[in-house]
Amino acid sequence: MWRERIKVPVLIVVIPFAVIVVHLLVIRPLVALVLTRSPEYIYRACVWGDSDIHDYEKFPSRPIQNAAPASHFKEASPAEAFVPPEGFGVMLEASGTTGFLILRDDTLLYEGYFDGFERDSWFTSFSVAKSFDSALIGIALSEGLIGSIEDPVVSYIPELAGRGLDRLTMRNLLKMDCGVRYRELDLLDLLAMQADDIKTYSMPDLRALALTIRPSGEPLGSCFLYNNYHPILEGMILERVTGCSTFPPPGIWGSTSLSALIRT
Repeated sequence: MWRERIKVPVLIVVIPFAVIVVHLLVIRPLVALVLTRSPEYIYRACVWGDSDIHDYEKFPSRPIQNAAPASHFKEASPAEAFVPPEGFGVMLEASGTTGFLILRDDTLLYEGYFDGFERDSWFTSFSVAKSFDSALIGIALSEGLIGSIEDPVVSYIPELAGRGLDRLTMRNLLKMDCGVRYRELDLLDLLAMQADDIKTYSMPDLRALALTIRPSGEPLGSCFLYNNYHPILEGMILERVTGCSTFPPPGIWGSTSLSALIRT
């Protein structure tokens, strides 16, 4: 009798757990595969998992050689240098920080590295790329390759026309204005890995993915919404206006090729 009593609560725990495991490891990836038709996306999302600082070792990349002269920060004098309070380094290391710099103008006030990282270590830059996007948009404007940040995006990416986004402008992209649908965690993601955070990070063809965007319920520009489709669209516009030809951005890696920069 006591064995029967034990079996019931065990089954109550084991069966739902088994269902969840089967869903996460089998059903969810299969449904995602049907929807995306991209085995590489499924592999990246399931095996690589969440983004981390070593992703530069996994994703395709293209090296960019810096042209001379290199710019260096000035070393702070003892009177200028930041003196960290007690426990400052411990706090940074505990938070998973790998490098922490404090700058004022062009002077380096503090420099610290943690978890085995050093000044010459490689780091995944993540959203630092967005700053390069906006800088290159500014350079393209100054070169006359882009008419105005008030230009509609469809004038550069006509494939987006006719779906309620004809009034989306370059300014909207640069400000990350709302108006473009961006799913985070919702039922569709739980069922089939369809959150846009995952897709804009792990899909192998981000250009094709960006061409699938749709309007959201909010009026364009009525609010802020962090949206990873915006910098992808900015990169596509830069590719198209330059024709991926040599485009030397003054002050950014000397006379590098813009196409190499925005494809990296």
